[in-house]
Amino acid sequence: MDMELYKSVVDFVRNHNKASTSHIQRAFNLSYNRAVPIMDKLEEDYVISPMSANGKREVYPEIVAELQQQIKILTADLKESQSDFAYAYKSVTSWTERAYKQREKVELIKNEVERFKQSGSPLDLNQFLSNLIELATFKNDHEFTDHLLVPKKDIEDWYLDEDEGLWLDHDGIDGTLCELDIGKVQPVKHKEFLITQSNTLYATRVWDGEDDHIAWKLFDSEEAALEAAKYCKQMYDARESGAEQ
Repeated sequence: MDMELYKSVVDFVRNHNKASTSHIQRAFNLSYNRAVPIMDKLEEDYVISPMSANGKREVYPEIVAELQQQIKILTADLKESQSDFAYAYKSVTSWTERAYKQREKVELIKNEVERFKQSGSPLDLNQFLSNLIELATFKNDHEFTDHLLVPKKDIEDWYLDEDEGLWLDHDGIDGTLCELDIGKVQPVKHKEFLITQSNTLYATRVWDGEDDHIAWKLFDSEEAALEAAKYCKQMYDARESGAEQ
């Protein structure tokens, strides 16, 4: 196990989000715990005989074969664990990048507030400034997690980007876009958190040809969404038909 790598990852995560440390800890423990029992078994079950007269170690062929098989199993387990660990590290790195982007937005908001305060604009900006300050304070006082926390009372219809998740609770819709029926299109009113524009996007589940993965996506036009939904439904049905045969 690369303890230095593990320590550096944990330190990196702890500096940004304490809650994510457990994610790395679990992945590392999984890798370590898989390796230890197999190594203990090899050490317990097998010993190398003393050197023979010809200078070679005398080990029965069947023991060698069994030992090699155990080593293959160990190697496969370690590779799988390494993959788990790499995925966890990648997930936390991706999360941290998103958190930094959000904090950059907060700084922009603060700068806007100060600019308005100093401009001496004759317009009544008290409410606008109050909203901006409240938003900046809220984002500074709360740690970022995998899902950005937004008070429902402040939002009508809203969505976050594909990497952060989505929740809809409007006009009887209650669920996530991942639960959309395949082949269906759902209109989603699109509003920025600081409303600079407002329009309607169209959500549907799309087909990823590389790994046959189905995920949701937002389209600017209903026509494009319907086309993607139709294609996804066709590919999904074709895959299911093949599985049944």
